[in-house]
Amino acid sequence: MDGAVVPGARLSVDPAASDTVLPAGLHLQVVVTADDPVARRLSAALADQARNSGIDVVRRTSSSDGAERDLQAATDAAPDVVVALGAGVVDALDRVSSQNLAQQYLVLGAQLPEPTDNVTAVVWDGATSRGSAASPDGPLSATVTGATASDAVRVGLARVLADDSGVVLDLTG
Repeated sequence: MDGAVVPGARLSVDPAASDTVLPAGLHLQVVVTADDPVARRLSAALADQARNSGIDVVRRTSSSDGAERDLQAATDAAPDVVVALGAGVVDALDRVSSQNLAQQYLVLGAQLPEPTDNVTAVVWDGATSRGSAASPDGPLSATVTGATASDAVRVGLARVLADDSGVVLDLTG
């Protein structure tokens, strides 16, 4: 990680300035809650990126009650990155990621209340939930565009794969 950036630092990102190509053969374990419309849109964007890039994705659809179990199972599979989608998995991700510091995590559409070096978050206006332990930065929204979802996937994975993780990437500029 860049010495000037500390875990939890919030960085504005211009997705248009990133022309990152995600590497084929990347293995992702993805945990998404079924009842979250933002997470469903993010999951669709991730599936599109995976198809276009030759990325291997194992998707686990979870209930809020089962998110911690599913995140731990995803971690135990030792993927390149565990991806958590939406606000419904933040509390569980906070617990699991703090016990598995060698695993890289990416959360899209939310962020942890207390970030660590192994968790990178991508947020935008209306998608800043910090779980039940902290209030969001603003009003939460149940909408996300396909373009924002695609940008979040691409920018977030690129940051984690560059070994420059542990930050909050803000797509709103």
